[in-house]
Amino acid sequence: MIDHNRQATLQVCGEMDAMSAPLLPTVVTRALPSGVGSVRLDLSRLSFCDAAGLRAVVEIHDQLGVRRVPLVLVGLRPKTRQLLAITGLDELLPLDDVLSVSRLGEVVHGPATVRQIS
Repeated sequence: MIDHNRQATLQVCGEMDAMSAPLLPTVVTRALPSGVGSVRLDLSRLSFCDAAGLRAVVEIHDQLGVRRVPLVLVGLRPKTRQLLAITGLDELLPLDDVLSVSRLGEVVHGPATVRQIS
């Protein structure tokens, strides 16, 4: 589903690590409906992210960029935000701290999954 602004929100739940992260770019691009104008990647339920997870986010950003579809990261928890800052990716990737309180939930432990929430 796309909202009235042609914006899709996808939520990543669980752990983005060397086992699950390589699958995420394909899963995200396949989950997008046609006609999407922008993508918000909600990381509020992410329980762990390592270098492989960051690489996957950059790959998603690059793949969407080829399609001229902007990517914005939302729902960043403090550790994820710190990791982006340490690596300098907070300067490359658009971040938005605004996320509906109703969308915040418990973090999920286990391999990362992606679900569309709008």
